[in-house]
This record gives sequence, C-alpha cells and structure tokens, in this order.
Amino acid sequence: GNTVTGLRYLERGDVTINYDKEKNTLWYQCSFICKKYILPKDMLHFVLNSYDGINGVSLLSYAKRTLAITNASENSAKNFFDNGMNVNGILKVMTPISQKQKEEIRQSWNQAYSGQGGLAVINGNMEYQQLTLSPEDAQLLSSRQFNIADIARFFNLNPLLLGGESGATYSSLEMLQNAFLIHTLQPYISMIEAEMNRKLLGQDEQNLEVILETNDLLRIDKSSQANYYKTMVDTGVLSRNEVRKEIGYG
Repeated sequence: GNTVTGLRYLERGDVTINYDKEKNTLWYQCSFICKKYILPKDMLHFVLNSYDGINGVSLLSYAKRTLAITNASENSAKNFFDNGMNVNGILKVMTPISQKQKEEIRQSWNQAYSGQGGLAVINGNMEYQQLTLSPEDAQLLSSRQFNIADIARFFNLNPLLLGGESGATYSSLEMLQNAFLIHTLQPYISMIEAEMNRKLLGQDEQNLEVILETNDLLRIDKSSQANYYKTMVDTGVLSRNEVRKEIGYG
C-alpha cells in the first residue's frame, strides 16, 4: 500500500462525492488537490449520520425543526417583555372614559407608583386588580427547559451539561463524565478510529492500531483511578512504569 506522509483537513464543501449505486463504486473530487479523482483508500471519509451510508447528513439538519422551535421560544420570551406585556395589574374604571383619559390615568399612575412600594390611593370609581402571572410563566421557563432537553437528545448529551434539568442523578462528577464519554463522544471516537485503521495502516502494519486517548476525560475521581491502576498492575495488564507514563509521572 501507499506510505502515508501527511494528512490534510478538507471541509465538506471542498469535496464532491461520486457514488455509483448500481456498480457500487465510490470516488472523490477536489479541484485544488487533484485534477482527476481521489480513490477511497486515499480519503478519510467520516460519516456518522447518513441516509445511504455514503453521503453524511449534518446533525443540525436533523435537528432543524427542534432548533427552530427553540429559537421561537426565546424570541417569544423576549417579545413578551419588549412589548410591555409584563403587566403587574389592571386599573379598572367603573364609568366609561375616552382613550385620552385612559392614557392620562396610565401616565399618572406610572408616575406616582411605578417602581415604588407603599400605599396607593385611587379614585372612588376605580378598582385595582393584581395579575397573578408567575415569573416562570412569563419567561416560558417550562418550554425553554424542554427545548434544552430536546436539543440534548440529538447529541446524546445529558441536559445537565447544557444548564438544563435532568431526572438522572449522579453520585460523582466521574459518573457524569463517564456518561458523557460513553453516550456522546464514543460514537465519534469509534467512527474516527475505524476509518483511520482501515485507511492509514497497511498490510504489514497489522500489529498497529489507532486509538484515541480518553484517559484525560476520566481523571476525575482519584480514588477510583488509583483502584483501577492497582488492578491493572496486580493482574499484569500494565507495568508500574506504564502506569506512571499514563498519569504523567515519567
């Protein structure tokens, strides 16, 4: 096979994917890399979400509807306050009045009582009714929390990591980090490792393997880490020097 001399990152828009479904042949084109075509063995092609297994689909495309609903909720909460809908109460006038009189009463009330505490004295033909709209309802908190959870589902991410609420409880930060590694990162890690092992290693390099290092993500609970490495040394899986190297002591 070819000897790998380097890697170059190409954005999706830089490459044209040519796939003949009938003949099951695949090749790539990139005008500033090669004038003709690039064979699959020379292209690292990472596909996580796809309808046909060849052409990847952006996760944001999958989540387009959810992101649109989330954006609408945020705009609705903003417009609620921008348009003066955060009304604290209603001042009822028992006798019919003109629009000009309504405006004069509103301005007079705001001038006298806006932002102030204390006792309000009103005219005998008026009645004040306080609205009971809660701050949670006014800011659409329930909808916005749901939006966080909905977005988290697309990325297999715990809502806690996005500032949302979650019914799941974790006894330690290590458990939360483990869940993040297994459910969120592992699909990407497995995809990258599999593609690199297939394309970068030749027939005479079967004893080699591309593995993405994840130990740094698990260096949270020192007690659990110590027990883990003790077990590895006691069972002969790792030597003391290998353990020291992994944890950065030489």
